[in-house]
Amino acid sequence: MRNIKFLFITILFSLLNVNPSYAEENDNEGVNTAQMILKETQSSERWVYMGETKSGYVGFLDINRFQINGSKRNVWTKVIYTEGEVRKENKGNNYQALYTITNRLYDCSSQRISDIKSIDYDSNGKSYTTDFQKLYSAYPEKKWISIIPGSLGEYLLNFICEYKK
Repeated sequence: MRNIKFLFITILFSLLNVNPSYAEENDNEGVNTAQMILKETQSSERWVYMGETKSGYVGFLDINRFQINGSKRNVWTKVIYTEGEVRKENKGNNYQALYTITNRLYDCSSQRISDIKSIDYDSNGKSYTTDFQKLYSAYPEKKWISIIPGSLGEYLLNFICEYKK
């Protein structure tokens, strides 16, 4: 399972307001902490390596919490920002995220996804949670996002939908 490799996008940047700029160049502490978290995750039986981007985002799938219900898949993923912390905003707070754990629902038959919860962690271990269920109660039309044909998101959806425990 650890040899599964493909390009990975785990967060819909538009929903989470991710700014792909990194912390200042002299932020070696964040990079070192990210490398430590990466090594711990890689040695875990729980997290399966899924791939990485050129910008240093490394993605993992939590196989212990992988749930199948008909054509839907409820999954947790972890993305570690190995090149340094990523600037983000949550509820008006700006912060530097070291890694993110996201709970997402995939609808394999309709080729769409719905984010449930996303938790960002900074280098001090402080968490910043986005609960998408609250957003959906105010904007129900935003609950499901269609996958763009031929995109990396479609490749990820196909992987998740074909994955066998």
